[in-house]
Amino acid sequence: MTTGLVLDCDTGSDDAVAIMTAALHPELELIALSTANGNVALPNTLRVFSAGIRDSVVIPLDATHSAPLTATDCEEFDEFGTPAGTAASRLIRHRIEEQQDDPAATAVPVHDALCIAYLVRPDVITDSGSYHVDVETGGDRTLGQMIVDTRPWSTAPVTATVAMAASADVYREVLRDALRNDAKAEVSGLR
Repeated sequence: MTTGLVLDCDTGSDDAVAIMTAALHPELELIALSTANGNVALPNTLRVFSAGIRDSVVIPLDATHSAPLTATDCEEFDEFGTPAGTAASRLIRHRIEEQQDDPAATAVPVHDALCIAYLVRPDVITDSGSYHVDVETGGDRTLGQMIVDTRPWSTAPVTATVAMAASADVYREVLRDALRNDAKAEVSGLR
């Protein structure tokens, strides 16, 4: 049985890998895809946490940075010989080469695809907690920033499960399953 999903994201390199993973993974059915300009849609993000939606799982940068992808991963994706494997490899290599904060870095987080991996393999998340999550809308320094209240004495209601760390090995397994899936690429029109 497949899990259907509607994906709304921008089209940065990490999002492109997420789109390919969602479209090609055998356990997912990408029902619809919409794109936005930019990484933060503040009103939409705020609505999710203030609307009382339960069972929300937030996978912030802390988690994605704990499961970076490497040039070795790119070589493996290239070896699949599929259009998605080649494209993912190129996008991730570009992220590695453009790493601003550490030119010697050989690994980078690929944020949005980790969220897709969670849909297939929830065990990709190795550490999480239930917390009150809000979006700062009035601060001078934090406008649009997600605030996770991890204080043990907090009386604020829990609004989401927040991932703190992820398994790079499980993440790679999910990407492999999707990016080598040439048969689904034919059906999806991605080939």
